Amino acid sequence: MAATVGAGVQDGELVETLAARNALAVSGTSNDVGVAGWSTGGGHGFATGHYGQGADNILEAEIVTPSGKVVIANECQNEDLYWAIRGGGGGTFGVITSLTVKAYPAPQMVMVAFDTSIKNHTSEDEWYQFIADAHALFPAMQDAGIHGYYTVEGPPSAEALTFSGSLMMFEASNKTYEDAIRPFAKLLRSSNATVAWSLNRLPVNNWQGLLKILPDIGSVSAGHSIRTSRLISRRTVIEKTDKFAAVYKKIGPTKKAPSNGLPNLSMSGTLTISPKSVNNSLHPSWRNATVHLITGQAWTDSTNETEIRSMIHDMTYRKLGLLRDLDPVQGAYLNEASSIEPDWQSSFWGPNYARLREIKEKYDPDGLLWCPRCVGSEDWVQRHDGKLCRAFAPW
Repeated sequence: MAATVGAGVQDGELVETLAARNALAVSGTSNDVGVAGWSTGGGHGFATGHYGQGADNILEAEIVTPSGKVVIANECQNEDLYWAIRGGGGGTFGVITSLTVKAYPAPQMVMVAFDTSIKNHTSEDEWYQFIADAHALFPAMQDAGIHGYYTVEGPPSAEALTFSGSLMMFEASNKTYEDAIRPFAKLLRSSNATVAWSLNRLPVNNWQGLLKILPDIGSVSAGHSIRTSRLISRRTVIEKTDKFAAVYKKIGPTKKAPSNGLPNLSMSGTLTISPKSVNNSLHPSWRNATVHLITGQAWTDSTNETEIRSMIHDMTYRKLGLLRDLDPVQGAYLNEASSIEPDWQSSFWGPNYARLREIKEKYDPDGLLWCPRCVGSEDWVQRHDGKLCRAFAPW
């Protein structure tokens, strides 16, 4: 099965159209995200842990190259361009006018919600050790077919430190699900002294059932914030549990609300990552990652410039530095990374960047298509007035 979408089609439109036909294609978690940009940048969503990342599911693209030529890119034609757009970003090599992606029969599924919060006497060290212990279980749970999302928040947006999310499993019997979730449930029960918790089965039996309970959310948020992120490997969460807990504490929310009146740090974890190797330009660290971890800091209109600059520097260099030191060879997801990510070529694409540069130069030798921290963007410098100038212009 397959579905073809035109330029500008959003995830919500694709999901709704296929659901009416008892089918699905992988998509993001926000209805207003464009299918092409989401998938060509990598793409994670509710079904990607089971069916593969967005980039893995692209079958074919119609592309207008910078020279004005309309080409088809797939496994048999313009194979280099096909490889590049599946993970290298779609707007860098040409203008995608249509995209054909894999589609699947709508599956049966099981879904649970978990909610944990710190108890008054529990220390931050104990809290983040509990979260790290949970992450040590996630690789085996993912291998068994469980995937999901979570958030970690603290006061004042939450009454206490919380670690909450949802876990799902496709095409599984009740027994298979119960066997897969058992280690996590056991951890919760053994943590009664330090956390309050709940683990509840949701009334979702199939894909259409999931769509009915999802809120109609968009990707645009109000306010100001800076974030940083990293793909954290299976090996790290299993073999470096104590170090992971220590880093998590330094980049996560505090037990008490910040005294300066700013929002607490907030975190999110994506567990819907496919380990299946695919010949595309996604950073190889996607395939050994357990969680895509994001930490973010928000501020208000009344925050002064000195504080803002300090937060941006802290997030970009100190907190990102902690994540890099924790897992030095891992990368970041370009669609959800810091807008000022240092060493972005390595972070977003790793060893694939050299080939992506070659393909960029083949199809766009004059650098007609440009976006910040995209393939080939280092050839240009953006001035304060928004104009672009060659980074090196001999005369």
